[in-house]
Amino acid sequence: ADDLSGLPPAHIGVGSFDLFLDEDIAYARAMLSAGSHAELHVYPGAFHGSNSFVADHPLSQRWSADEEAFLARTFAG
Repeated sequence: ADDLSGLPPAHIGVGSFDLFLDEDIAYARAMLSAGSHAELHVYPGAFHGSNSFVADHPLSQRWSADEEAFLARTFAG
């Protein structure tokens, strides 16, 4: 998309070993540059889908908690 203004808030979670890391960072930057709200979290050592594959791992649990906190803040008010 050429215009990212007016998009709803986005939580962008990505692992440092994810093949989409650069794209996710670029998307968050583009959203912020357009005046939209983006919250970017890069999880060290995580790979694409790791939060689902190893859901019981402490890093995956933190990832889930970050997503839940984002949703709670976003829809609180």
